[in-house]
Amino acid sequence: GVALRMAGNLDDARHEQDEALRLAPGFYDAHLEIGRIMRLEGTEDEAIPSFRKAAEIYPQALQAFVEIGSLELRRGNYAAASAAVAEGLAVSPDNDELNALGSLLYGTRAAFAACSEPAAVDTDHFHVATNSTKFQAEKLGVHLERIHRLYEEALPDIKSDGRRIGVVLFDSADQFKACGLPEGVAGVYFPGLQTLFLAWNPAEQDMLIVVYHEAFHAFLDYAVQGAPHWLNEGLADYFGAFKWDDKSERFLHRVNWWLLDNIQDMFRAKRTTRLETFL
Repeated sequence: GVALRMAGNLDDARHEQDEALRLAPGFYDAHLEIGRIMRLEGTEDEAIPSFRKAAEIYPQALQAFVEIGSLELRRGNYAAASAAVAEGLAVSPDNDELNALGSLLYGTRAAFAACSEPAAVDTDHFHVATNSTKFQAEKLGVHLERIHRLYEEALPDIKSDGRRIGVVLFDSADQFKACGLPEGVAGVYFPGLQTLFLAWNPAEQDMLIVVYHEAFHAFLDYAVQGAPHWLNEGLADYFGAFKWDDKSERFLHRVNWWLLDNIQDMFRAKRTTRLETFL
């Protein structure tokens, strides 16, 4: 059943898990897997009871709490997400995954609670929520849809399954960091949450190189769960370097100037490694 789910064969995966529950109604893994299948099918309201049942059967496994917290965070149900994380931490206070999710949730909830009018915008492929302005959310949505079309043109075999990718846009880098997000970055995609977190940057081109890079991780996640790091990051860097040209209404490719600076610094400092070493 797990292998079928990971291969994208959700109908057969669900059949296998239903059969497992017919034979063993208290089978923790089957309840957890059915919740995951429902989440992938887009029936998120129905997924929650399956995760709840799994948590009831075997709370020490913790993964059900992670699933509920992640799903509710992605949907913007911060109170429900916080409750799930708290339940899990009551069982295992030192669990790294739950603590990281709790930090992300706390920072996101605080940033949006401090905003008098948080905004949300739906596009064809994205749900953009922000504690900035609706104008910024709409503008980001336009950029995301443009780059998504480029991904589809370059990789036509990867098809959207109809679910919108969650995007959380923070009004500042400080709010982004307050969520426990990585230092030195301005955007990150969490596959488990199916959500992209971004910090607003008034230097638009610097921000878009992050947006185009991180959004590719979300796009690839449609088709390849756990893609090789070199493939995922390499293609994300490739797409990150594109720039939209208003005059021609198309993307132009350019050198990724962030990487170029790093490469030049490596040569100046004589920190290069010959290709033969890697081979």
